[in-house]
Amino acid sequence: MDPFAAARPWAEVIADQVPGLELFDAHTHLGQNDPDGMEQTPQELLSVLEQAGARGAFVFPMHEPHGYAPANDMVIAAALRAGGGLVPFCRLDPEQDPVREAERCLDSGARDQAPPPRGGIQAGPSAAAQHRGAGR
Repeated sequence: MDPFAAARPWAEVIADQVPGLELFDAHTHLGQNDPDGMEQTPQELLSVLEQAGARGAFVFPMHEPHGYAPANDMVIAAALRAGGGLVPFCRLDPEQDPVREAERCLDSGARDQAPPPRGGIQAGPSAAAQHRGAGR
């Protein structure tokens, strides 16, 4: 089954009723190492967004059991190559110097931090950006 073909009639009705509507996916992931077996490359995500007629997406690294620095770098690089279509968020591991990683990612182009995976603790909805704005 082609999900785009199945959803297209509904999307057309909505587009007709809401002129100027632009789709934007508020929660997508990139990565290859998720313990659940989920995988998605930047090219796959961009292809799906194009097929759906979406303007762009917020993008987060998938769960990375061995640390987030390489995954954060990959997401930020993919967003830079996408020319504004992807808005990168970083993920932080509270056991691996999260403040330093947040500052590094924000300096590299991440917009904020993603919620921690699988019920981890987070200081606030945008703790990384709040820390950055507090003058460090």
